[in-house]
Amino acid sequence: MLGKKAFTLIELVIVLILIGIIAAVAVPKFIDLQEEAKKNAVKGAVASVRSAINMFYANASIKNKATKYPDTKAKLLALMQNNKLPENPLATAGDKSDVSVGTSNFGVCTGADGTAKVGWVYNTNTGQFWSNWGGGFAANKY
Repeated sequence: MLGKKAFTLIELVIVLILIGIIAAVAVPKFIDLQEEAKKNAVKGAVASVRSAINMFYANASIKNKATKYPDTKAKLLALMQNNKLPENPLATAGDKSDVSVGTSNFGVCTGADGTAKVGWVYNTNTGQFWSNWGGGFAANKY
């Protein structure tokens, strides 16, 4: 037994304590980064869809001499690749890539149980497009 070398119990305990301290410091930072990544993904998706809406508006203005935005959900989806909006990572429930279309700035769209049922909200009168999570349009002015 004299020729065998191994770690002592105290060395193993010290290593486990160090790993625990590192984990306690790193995990909260990692969680913050995930939330920031989701917010930035939403910002990118909103910018992409708003750009498509603005291009539709510009083309309609040039061709028809009339200023109009896509006035139906089908026309809005037709602007996007594969006729589908990107998924909203901040949406809490429901179809995260679906959109609620209306003619007023109705903030966050929720179902009877109070949970968000769609990922996006779109106003056909003003062309405003925003994420369906707390704060409505005012919180989504990127």
